[in-house]
Amino acid sequence: MIDTETPTDGQAPEAQAAPPSPTPGPVHSKLARLQGRWQGTEKISPTPMLPNGATATGTVENELAFNGMGVIHNYHQVREGSDEPFRGHGVFQVLPNSETVVLTWFDQMGRFEFLGQFQGDDLMMECRLPDGLSRCAYRLGEGAYRFVMSMSQDGQTWMPFIDGTYKRVE
Repeated sequence: MIDTETPTDGQAPEAQAAPPSPTPGPVHSKLARLQGRWQGTEKISPTPMLPNGATATGTVENELAFNGMGVIHNYHQVREGSDEPFRGHGVFQVLPNSETVVLTWFDQMGRFEFLGQFQGDDLMMECRLPDGLSRCAYRLGEGAYRFVMSMSQDGQTWMPFIDGTYKRVE
């Protein structure tokens, strides 16, 4: 039951102070290095859907969000010989009181959640898929980064999927 009685002294109950807003920490600073516009060449390994593999141009636009507590990631890929681009959208955030990074990813295949941590300048992440696992690494350098993604059905044997090197263009 909700107490709706007025205090006997006629004063309103003291308002509780709002908790302090979180502030970016060291992991957020590493994520902030992704900020900007990037473009690069990607090698896509052969898969059942793409038996000969492919090369592609990837463009990434990352912006800081949530008062520095996250990064919004927009991705656009054009494969050689294809008229249909591939697009994706992601949000990087750090779990509260931890060093774990979450990437919530959306594309035409669905919604996926990657979890991982920085190992030095490398953000290493994994995602459980309906038919296996996906593992990716963002290897951050000065004015460039490398993105590598592998796939596995059993978590033991990993097959390369995408290997891209991107340079900052803005």
